[in-house]
Amino acid sequence: MGELINKVGNTDNLKDALNKISIESTPMSTNEQIEFYIQNKMPFMLHGMSGVGKSRRIKDIDPEFVSIYLRNGMLPEEVIGKTIYPNNDTTQVGKWVPPSWYGELCDKCEKEKDKVHVLFIDELTNARETVQSLAYHLVLEHSIAPNLGKLPDNCVVVCAGNSKDESAAANIIPEPLFRRFVAHIYL
Repeated sequence: MGELINKVGNTDNLKDALNKISIESTPMSTNEQIEFYIQNKMPFMLHGMSGVGKSRRIKDIDPEFVSIYLRNGMLPEEVIGKTIYPNNDTTQVGKWVPPSWYGELCDKCEKEKDKVHVLFIDELTNARETVQSLAYHLVLEHSIAPNLGKLPDNCVVVCAGNSKDESAAANIIPEPLFRRFVAHIYL
């Protein structure tokens, strides 16, 4: 408190400064929360039953969002790309080939640098843990892998899925992945 008084000048000035501070006490609607996290580029997850409008809410904010639809049996390269080797010789240096969604996202973000675009990972909970794990780095580090596929600065990762009690196909999200989201919004 003493440091604050020194910066403001005296206790009367401090009281005046504190009286000018207002705290908003009106809760944000669900749509306002979603828009807030997107505009501030904070990764979050939407939870809810099928048909509740998880994808639609994202589409309302970013009509041209880029989507990765997770499903069991999908190839990892659909999410993280793959490495190819000249003449199939793995002793040579390989070249990373990004997944198709990555080029689409980078193009959109490059064309509209002043707009935040969404990378929407759908059906996260319907995928097995091995498939879910492909999203870890995207959510936490904003890239596909440590040295590959940095996501554009004007992009945010949003995931969606069902909870175990709402869908027989749903799986529990591993705790480390669950904690990587800034927020979880339940619809």
